Amino acid sequence: MKQKLSVFLGITIFAIVITCALYALGVFTYETMHKNIEFAEGEYLYTGTMLEGKFSGTGELVCSDGDRYKGGFSGGRFQGEGIFYSAGGWRYEGLFHKGQIIGKGVYYGSNGGKLSQNTDGIHDYLAPSNWRYTGNIGEWGQTGKGKFIYINGAIYEGEFVRGLAEGQGRYISPDGWTYDGSFKQGAFEGTGTIKTEKGETITGTWKRGVFILANE
Repeated sequence: MKQKLSVFLGITIFAIVITCALYALGVFTYETMHKNIEFAEGEYLYTGTMLEGKFSGTGELVCSDGDRYKGGFSGGRFQGEGIFYSAGGWRYEGLFHKGQIIGKGVYYGSNGGKLSQNTDGIHDYLAPSNWRYTGNIGEWGQTGKGKFIYINGAIYEGEFVRGLAEGQGRYISPDGWTYDGSFKQGAFEGTGTIKTEKGETITGTWKRGVFILANE
């Protein structure tokens, strides 16, 4: 019996020594040895995997103010695919890099709106009231090139500045007539051509949406 016990203790000690040696060599990491742990500090609670004392791998971070993140971590920051839930009711599903939103993802607004972000910089926004915008978005809203589909079925495709049609573009009326030309602050401005639903063409100059001069 004593011999069996000594053999068992010898094997156990040997296993512990080997495990510690492998851990020191990096074969076993803190992450692989400590999964699904809970870590609470101050105003947040983290549940997931850790590496060298930092959130790494996959986990969930819950803040006391109601914000929540679930997904990938690296070095204590959001990394890779994840979902951020705001206490304000909106959420973002997509890619993160060093804690920042990047690349492809989808933003769901608290009002029911949906904004998709692609890696090429093109956005697609569908409003709760069913108007839609696809194109570039800047700091002040739609800026650059894009396409706007109105609730009544009308379509504007062209250049935008701060959320309004400005520059060159095309407007397609739900009644079938079209306008191709210059816009400013959302209205026909400058030279443009209207093609009626009957196929007639009118080219001239507009001012604040009003036709003022026909081209000869």
